[in-house]
Amino acid sequence: MFKNSFMKNLKKIVLLLSIGIFIGSCSKNSEFVDIGELVPDNNKTPLISLSATIINNDLTEIDLFDETATNEAVTINGHNFCYGTDANSYAICNEQNINNFENVFGEIVVFKVGNTEMNFYCPEMIYFNAPQTINPNTGFDITWNVDQNINNEVLISITPRLDGDGNPYTSQNTNRIDILVPDNGQYTFYPHSLSGLNSGDIVDIEMRRTNQRNFIQYYLESFSVNVHVVVVQ
Repeated sequence: MFKNSFMKNLKKIVLLLSIGIFIGSCSKNSEFVDIGELVPDNNKTPLISLSATIINNDLTEIDLFDETATNEAVTINGHNFCYGTDANSYAICNEQNINNFENVFGEIVVFKVGNTEMNFYCPEMIYFNAPQTINPNTGFDITWNVDQNINNEVLISITPRLDGDGNPYTSQNTNRIDILVPDNGQYTFYPHSLSGLNSGDIVDIEMRRTNQRNFIQYYLESFSVNVHVVVVQ
C-alpha cells in the first residue's frame, strides 16, 4: 500500500510484457507487435528477473522477481536482495538495492542459487529523449543510448496513463501502441502509426531493453523500463 498506484500499474505491464518480449524476434525489421503473442504459456522453468524502473530518465527502483521456490537465497554478485515490508523499510531497502545493483547493468554478473552459479549479462539501463507533447499529425522522434554488447531489439510502447482507480486519462477509443525496433538509438513515429491517439490524451511512452537466457534449471532475465509522461496535442 506504500507504493503509489502508478508503480502498481507499471509492475503489471512490466511482468506481462517482459517475460517473452524477445522470444522469437530474430528479424531486425521494425514491426508492430501483438502483446498477446509475446507471453509464453508453456515455460515451466523458474524465472529470476532483475529489473530497473526509470521515470523520466531518473532511476527510481530496482526489483527482483524470483520464482525459484527454494530455501536458498538468490544472490547477484554476492549481494542478497532487500525486501521492505512497510513504507519506511521499503525506502531503506530500495536505496540499498540501488547501491548494490545499479552497477550490474551493462556487465556480466554472477547469479547464484544454492550451489548453482550462472554468468549472465544484464543489459545497460535504457535512457531516452522524447517530446513532452506529441502531435499525431506530425509524428515525433525518440533517441536513446545503445547497448553495444547485445544485438536485441527494444520495445517502445505508448499506453494510456491510468489514475489511482485504474481508469485511463484518455478518451475511450485510445489504442495502445507496441513496436519492436533495432537497438540503434533512434526511431521516428510517423502520423499513420499514431492515428489511435486523441487530442488531450495523457499517455506513457515506455521503452524497455531486455536480455534473457535459459539455463538447465532456471530462466534468467534482466531488463530496464523507462517511462515518460506525454500529453497528446
